[in-house]
Amino acid sequence: MAGVQTAVALREQGYDGPVTLLGAEPHQPYDRPPLSKAVLLGKAEDSAFEVDFEGLRIDLRLGVEVTGLRAGAREVDTEAGPVPYEVLVLATGAVPLTLPGTEGVPGVHLLRTLDDAARL
Repeated sequence: MAGVQTAVALREQGYDGPVTLLGAEPHQPYDRPPLSKAVLLGKAEDSAFEVDFEGLRIDLRLGVEVTGLRAGAREVDTEAGPVPYEVLVLATGAVPLTLPGTEGVPGVHLLRTLDDAARL
């Protein structure tokens, strides 16, 4: 969410340089709160942001996980190879906490991604 909002805000404020948005998941960027509501209730298939990335000239690269940062070279490393940058905004998201003793317990599920919601 933060990455999408930053990229869109840059364009809205007149930034004309290159904007690349990398996302580790294969899905269009989406809002997470509806996963536990509308998606699980079957009222929505996903909660993707309605953003015209192409029209805004935002290079959206899905399924590309950043594995490292080389600030001196102004590049982030990915499995697909290095991605150069002029200015970098890191919007890393968060890792959910798992309660001790819940791993493998029937009926206890982790819901963080669209794929998690689909499995449920």
